[in-house]
Amino acid sequence: MHQKRKTRAYRWFHGILKLSFGNFLKWRYRLEAVGLADLESVPGPWLVLPNHVMTWDPVLISLFIREPVYFIASDANFRNPVASWWLRRLGAIPTSKQATDLTTVKQMLSLLKQGRHVGLFPEGERTWDGVTLPIIPATAKLVRLARRPVVVPVIKGGYLSLPRWSFKSRRGPISIEYKLAISAEELPKLSLQEIQEKIEKALFHDEHEYQNSQNLPYIAPAPAEPLQLVLFSCPECRNMNCMEGTGNLFRCRNCGFTTAFSAYGRFRPVNGYTTHFESISRWADWQNNLLREKVDEMRNGSSPETPLFHDEPVNYATGYKFKSLKHQAKGRLLLNALGIEFHPQGGRPLQFPWSEIRALNVVYQNQLEFYYRNSLQVFTFPGKDTSGYKYLAAGKHFLTPSE
Repeated sequence: MHQKRKTRAYRWFHGILKLSFGNFLKWRYRLEAVGLADLESVPGPWLVLPNHVMTWDPVLISLFIREPVYFIASDANFRNPVASWWLRRLGAIPTSKQATDLTTVKQMLSLLKQGRHVGLFPEGERTWDGVTLPIIPATAKLVRLARRPVVVPVIKGGYLSLPRWSFKSRRGPISIEYKLAISAEELPKLSLQEIQEKIEKALFHDEHEYQNSQNLPYIAPAPAEPLQLVLFSCPECRNMNCMEGTGNLFRCRNCGFTTAFSAYGRFRPVNGYTTHFESISRWADWQNNLLREKVDEMRNGSSPETPLFHDEPVNYATGYKFKSLKHQAKGRLLLNALGIEFHPQGGRPLQFPWSEIRALNVVYQNQLEFYYRNSLQVFTFPGKDTSGYKYLAAGKHFLTPSE
């Protein structure tokens, strides 16, 4: 109840932000909205389910909706008291990735009953490669409980404007297409499977395919920095944790393979090397298959303690939900067939077996987090060139039972 009292979206506050910061974002990203006229006759409140591609998604979507939208946000965003103050006054509702947060669900339904728009990103996180992720399985159940029209804004161009792996935005246009995915009248007639299929169909977006039809430049002085946060495997030598981006070049430290990353979000040949993949998403698909092969080899191997990859130095902290993090140590982080290990400087190694790891995820660009025995474990990498995502990508395979 304490969180519920503190979270409130003020109309006047939203109005001021739309006129000031909102107009700046419209100019900065050459923002346009499509499909708004089709929603004028749709009675509110709405359940708003956008795709998730960049940091500013909730703000950009709200700019074209008259009333404030109460968006669900990860509890990691509320650990900073200043950020928490702003987020709550924008109507952000904290939720934990540790498990299904029933308190959040109740608060969402209560807000809808009060006539408030509620926003939720059904993918659960921002896309890493520009392709819409599978939606959270419980989304269809929530939609049925809400019994409100489902509006799906699809952000196009947002991934190339500010990719999840980048710390800097690129200059290029963004379009938001607003769709009525499910009306309140048709909702009772649909099965959970049909609800999910309708949402998935309305939500899906492939930024590479979109670029093939639009061919728009997204300008940045160093477009390939730091691509290794998402693409950490070399297609030439098949080694991992060996890629690095400098300027517009993306190269392997192990074998020298080099490709150029253009302002159009495509890879181009350079220095006589063949470009194995044109897009980030195709490279990521290949990388995922390579990871699956290596994980299977490690599961069946005789040395399960051998690391697939490791990083040093890494900062280690602990916490719980949106409470402030407590720094514990600095040391070496590694991943093997047994789990994730942290070797603090001058201390005993900490082992986190796969069977006890819950809610493995990456926050922001490269902060690795998971719950172990009901305690949040957080690992951050000094600098901006080390991938925390590779632990998540490999961990998903280890956490999935082998066939």
